[in-house]
Amino acid sequence: MNATRPNFRRTDAPQLLQETLKHLNDAREFYLQASRSVVDREIRDAFAFSSEAHAALLQSLYTAAPAAQQSQAVDALSSQPSRAVSEFAEVAGMFDGSRPQASASELHALDATLLQRVEALFAIYPDMRVRAALKQHVLSIQRAGDATRRLALRDVA
Repeated sequence: MNATRPNFRRTDAPQLLQETLKHLNDAREFYLQASRSVVDREIRDAFAFSSEAHAALLQSLYTAAPAAQQSQAVDALSSQPSRAVSEFAEVAGMFDGSRPQASASELHALDATLLQRVEALFAIYPDMRVRAALKQHVLSIQRAGDATRRLALRDVA
């Protein structure tokens, strides 16, 4: 087993759901902003697709687990939010729309982490509605991750 790969299956299921929702929301916001700033049409379209894929899964999870949405709202309103700093903040800080390949490896790593979270949630979350939402959208999330992988490979070539 790869020592650097996080083991999300050991995380408490409700906590993992909250972390996944935050990751999805941050990814949606980042890819939406990035799609507006990228010059290359192919990359712009890929980022727009990624934003839409993350938004669709996010909405499905909120529908499947309404308590998760309420918990997110409480975290956002509290004076001591439990939400961690965005995993996308560092990438967003150095992102350059004229050269998105420079951030591709970091984006691909974040997309791979999200897919690992989704797989772990599917395995451990007890609510079948949440698992159905994950199953419905996992291929779109994989496709979005493949786009950043191809972008990272483009930078190497």
